[in-house]
Amino acid sequence: MGNVHRVIWIVVTLIVLAIGLTQNSAFAVSTYHNSTGTSCTGGDDFSCPLDLSQQTAVGNSVPNKIAGVGTSNGYFSIWEQNVTSTDFRLFFASTTDGVTATTPIDISGTTTTSGIDQDQMFIFEDDGKVDIFWKEIDTGIELDSIIYHARSTNGGTSFGAKTQIQDLVDIFFPAVDGDNIFVAYEKTDSAAMKFKKSTNGGTSFTSEVLMDGGSDECNAPEHPIKMVQDSITLHVAWYGTFAGNATQAICYNQSTDSGDTWGSTVQILSNTVVDQGVSNDPSRDLGRELEIYISGTKVAVIYENLLDDLFMQARSTNSGVSFGSPTIVLDTVDLTKDDGCTDPSPLAKSWGDDDNIYISCTGNAGWGIKNSTDFGLTYNLIVDSSDDASGGRFSFADEPLGFATGSRVFAVSVDNDPTPDQMQFLFSSDGGITYDNSITMFMTADIPYAITGNSTHVWIGFAHSQGGVTNAWVSLAIFPPVTPSDSDGDGIADTIDLSPFFSNDFTDGTTFGTITSGNANLSITDDPVNGVNIAASGPATVSTCGTSTLTFTVPTQVTVTCGSVSIVVIDGSVDVEFTDGDSTATITLESRDTITFEDETFTITNNGDEPVTVVVDGEEIILSEGETISFKPAGMDNLFTNNLCEPLAGTILQVLSCIDNLIADLDAANARIAELVEALLGPGNNEYSPEQCAKFQEIADAQAAKGKEMSPSLRSQLVACGLL
Repeated sequence: MGNVHRVIWIVVTLIVLAIGLTQNSAFAVSTYHNSTGTSCTGGDDFSCPLDLSQQTAVGNSVPNKIAGVGTSNGYFSIWEQNVTSTDFRLFFASTTDGVTATTPIDISGTTTTSGIDQDQMFIFEDDGKVDIFWKEIDTGIELDSIIYHARSTNGGTSFGAKTQIQDLVDIFFPAVDGDNIFVAYEKTDSAAMKFKKSTNGGTSFTSEVLMDGGSDECNAPEHPIKMVQDSITLHVAWYGTFAGNATQAICYNQSTDSGDTWGSTVQILSNTVVDQGVSNDPSRDLGRELEIYISGTKVAVIYENLLDDLFMQARSTNSGVSFGSPTIVLDTVDLTKDDGCTDPSPLAKSWGDDDNIYISCTGNAGWGIKNSTDFGLTYNLIVDSSDDASGGRFSFADEPLGFATGSRVFAVSVDNDPTPDQMQFLFSSDGGITYDNSITMFMTADIPYAITGNSTHVWIGFAHSQGGVTNAWVSLAIFPPVTPSDSDGDGIADTIDLSPFFSNDFTDGTTFGTITSGNANLSITDDPVNGVNIAASGPATVSTCGTSTLTFTVPTQVTVTCGSVSIVVIDGSVDVEFTDGDSTATITLESRDTITFEDETFTITNNGDEPVTVVVDGEEIILSEGETISFKPAGMDNLFTNNLCEPLAGTILQVLSCIDNLIADLDAANARIAELVEALLGPGNNEYSPEQCAKFQEIADAQAAKGKEMSPSLRSQLVACGLL
């Protein structure tokens, strides 16, 4: 997979008969109804709106702007709320199903400031860790504000105390990678870009580092700034004043060691460069839109020239060391014929995934979407509502929002044409080539502020007013999983299928297994982050990692990762059996349960948030959340004490050497070799590929080189390959 890291949003309308706007999905999303059994007003594909902030007092309203992040685990939202007329605080709430919400939590506590900067609230969620960042305005002086962080390690059930990261801050932007937290900010007492990081989940932060290569090369930063992370490399871009010519510029810098040191700041453009479509008026901001995209060694920075209503792009093909000349990618001066939007004050956003970058614009007469499939080298107009056959006028209330993941694109906006204003949704399943406008939503007069999720769960967060009270709301739609190609219909995606013909064996190079029953009820696909994804629609059994067996009886979705065997239940229920050949443990896992199994010491860890019952050799044990229990059953040898003995690890010679060191008995060694062969290549059959046969020969040659007798299973496989 590529890794375009920053995803920002597009804009849509429902009643567009335009280029590229067709129904391209043959399925319907999950149907929702409210508690009385009637469908939501305006449509029932999305869940009925859920009130997260749950305020009823007129004086305790939530301001219009909110922030939220959604995954398969749920939707997590923050907002500023005035507890009294002078007491403004940051609150948090979440939902796992879009139907019920948690009780709001006061994150910031009483503040002695003038409130929360609604434009600088950030929230992240990953595997139960929720990180929140915000800026409190100090005594009414926004330039002298303080940035804070708070973390939950239990999915938002509770949070640790807030930690002050830095004072005297104007603008900032965070990034999170597990327990590594990165924060870039402008220090107002020096008008320079600075950086801090934490390696312990925000418990403490390092001393600040000057980001401008130590020489204030691009100071007096303007809002916004953006930072994305690619492994240990951090990329940061911001609007500032470049020291070389004292004019406004787009500035870029990077760190290749997780922020410990920074290079020299690169001036992507200055607003004195008229031939690049940029105004030479130094008093005008370049704009308020700025995004960074990363794909391999390619870096793209997209930004706005506010004065001339241009959206520009600069590309690097050497990991940001240098950039080519900026180009115009969206010209809003003549949008009626170019991009479907018109002045005055068009709004535009960009978003991306892999090598695909999209730019979308809204204006008084419509909206348009441009699509690049070559990481910004070329763009094509996909949707242009100015060609609407009905002659309708489509105007939008606020920023277009959307995101892309793989081939799926989701977008939302508000159409001002109906009364009341209507929140509209578009969906594409082919990378934005065509869009489906048949998915209906609720009617609302309010504006969306977050559309977030993944390829199956789409959450839309918005502010809604009723009865004189403004609250934070959310709505959910669940889409069927993307189904990769399965040419032989064996339930295994082609990308991880060990045989082009009907087979039961799969591997992604690390995680492997075999279907033992129920092929027709299974869809096994590569998970780009965690091993493989197994979706069962009915009864089925799958053996995985050489030590575990999964038995499905009801529709269930799990991810499995070999090595230290990890099983995560996304939805449904599964019976799991672990064995090392001597002892057996059985567990029934429910939705959101997570178990890790170490076969070296027969160790089981409950990484979920609920207790689970484990039966080990007939003995029932309750394993609390976060608890680990280890066994060393009688007769268990030390085969796995060296990682080189693990399947798929090390070279064949290294594996044999490891076995030599651990097992003196030749028969036991040959038995272990047979296990490795089967783990690597699947059980014996008569249709081995040339690659498999070559692997068998490699193992045989390695055994012969060490004076070992060939194992019976290896001999039979060489015979089947015609090599004996």
